[in-house]
Amino acid sequence: GLDELQPVDCGEPHDLQRFAVAEIGTDAIADGAPFDADAIAGVTAAGCRAEFERFVGVDADASEFAIAVTRPSAETWADGDRRFQCLLGVEDAWLVGDAAGSGQ
Repeated sequence: GLDELQPVDCGEPHDLQRFAVAEIGTDAIADGAPFDADAIAGVTAAGCRAEFERFVGVDADASEFAIAVTRPSAETWADGDRRFQCLLGVEDAWLVGDAAGSGQ
């Protein structure tokens, strides 16, 4: 029933682990561009996949992890929000500890 992600300590069981926070660059989507959910989703998904490979050391498709992304909404985009977060999880499982740092 929660509308927002709730941070927990790495030692506690959790669904998702954040592994990157970034902003959509103006090289990908120009300043002042109207909100385009598909374009934003494409840019952020590609950014998270690249960061996953850099951070974990394997392609996301070759791992047991699933990637989730938080993105700007139409409302926050209109206010200039270009931030996104990359999160990983394992389907139907809890994470305990630093899953991304383990290089699994």
